[in-house]
Amino acid sequence: MSDTEAIVQDPVTGLFGFRLEMGRDHEGIRVQARRSGFTTAKAAKIEYVRLCRQRDAQHPTPRLSDSVQSVCEGWVLSREQELEPNTVYGYRWLFGLIYPYVGGVRAGRLSARMVERAYRELEGCGYSRTTLRTLNLVLAKAFAEEVGRTLGARRPRESDKERLVWSLAEARRFGDHVADDRLYPLWRLLLVTGLRRGELCGLRCGPRAAARRPDRAAAAGGRGSGRPGSGEAAEVTQRYSNAGP
Repeated sequence: MSDTEAIVQDPVTGLFGFRLEMGRDHEGIRVQARRSGFTTAKAAKIEYVRLCRQRDAQHPTPRLSDSVQSVCEGWVLSREQELEPNTVYGYRWLFGLIYPYVGGVRAGRLSARMVERAYRELEGCGYSRTTLRTLNLVLAKAFAEEVGRTLGARRPRESDKERLVWSLAEARRFGDHVADDRLYPLWRLLLVTGLRRGELCGLRCGPRAAARRPDRAAAAGGRGSGRPGSGEAAEVTQRYSNAGP
């Protein structure tokens, strides 16, 4: 198949893309590269040719002499056409957090200790563990795909204990405090099922909702979760339905 035949245009969006056989991995599993979202056939062909050269060389050409920032930016750029704009922005924002610490370091010299030190510095600046874990995931993926290296950095705060939750006594105090509140059935339901806030706000009043919601709400409970089963959830849901708006 020629390069021209490999490039196809989506009849709905008018954008160009292709699918390329990359051979098989070390476990014998078939590997394909799919790229889409190119505004012109020429742009799609450039990426197609690049991947063909990478495939024919049997392995990606390491760029260990490049800086960490160059590797990360190159990784984002090579996937810009297939990703949503918000995703591209998010990746660049995450990488921007770590550039002041290791952005100028050569990719071949970047160590797990350097990365972990940067995570600690960022945590000290107030960035959440969730943000740092996401950064760690994206950074590891970029290095694995661009230079074939595994950084081996530990996930930020991996040894943390389980997040603290209210004790039974604290939950009871909260229940007593909001006992006269108009939304008391909702607070009670939140305590006994662990529903998300969005799910809680989506509850509806009425006979059909009362018949439908208890089992769904109780699904958040279960054996070993420390929360009551469907009986109490059903009772609270019924009280909420009867209370009306």
